[in-house]
Amino acid sequence: MPTLRQLTYLVAIAETGHMGRAAERVGVTQPTLSAQIAELERKLGVKLAERGRSGAMLTDIGRDTVKRARDILSAVEDLKDHAAGAQTGLAGTMRLGVLPTIGPYLLP
Repeated sequence: MPTLRQLTYLVAIAETGHMGRAAERVGVTQPTLSAQIAELERKLGVKLAERGRSGAMLTDIGRDTVKRARDILSAVEDLKDHAAGAQTGLAGTMRLGVLPTIGPYLLP
């Protein structure tokens, strides 16, 4: 099962096109990032990035995986935001009953 950290690293590689710059962006060393991407590739059974002296290029399946990883990471952020909103006590649906004769004057 891929981890959120591995997906974050893969997205960083896609955005920077370079393993070293991606490692800087996510705050880890380049060998750590490279090892996590290798582990992700092993788990998925596909080659996601071609590494070279000039940088890292995503394979076709790598580009498709990045799109899915972005969707997953976005959904996780939405979940965090939803949970944070619930902590304030002002989350969910709020229903208000008003007489129809005064509603147009009070609600706007």
